[in-house]
Amino acid sequence: MFTFFALAARGQLLILLLFPFISSAQIVKEVKFPYQADIIACEVLYEYQADVLIYVTDKKYELRDDNCFWLFTQKSYEADFTMYFTSYQYQADLKVYYVDQKYKARWKNKKKENILK
Repeated sequence: MFTFFALAARGQLLILLLFPFISSAQIVKEVKFPYQADIIACEVLYEYQADVLIYVTDKKYELRDDNCFWLFTQKSYEADFTMYFTSYQYQADLKVYYVDQKYKARWKNKKKENILK
């Protein structure tokens, strides 16, 4: 109990309470040039080619901790990361395939999960 009040007095409690929200990166801002991006991605034509299957939503409350639900924004201050989309798979850090059903969204390449963290 004492630790709680000590952290609250120093303003550190707020940081601890917000940490789960800070760690998830799901709000995406698309940029026009690769040097502006945190991640370079390539949209692939087939599910088997993808590192991650993404469900795009327009509702913040639907975002999940596994980073497979994305919300695109035009505002830089809202974005958790910026992304440049290339047409070439060999240039991409991440290959994405968009799914139309929520239950299909998942990581296919577990080694790449840390890219969005």
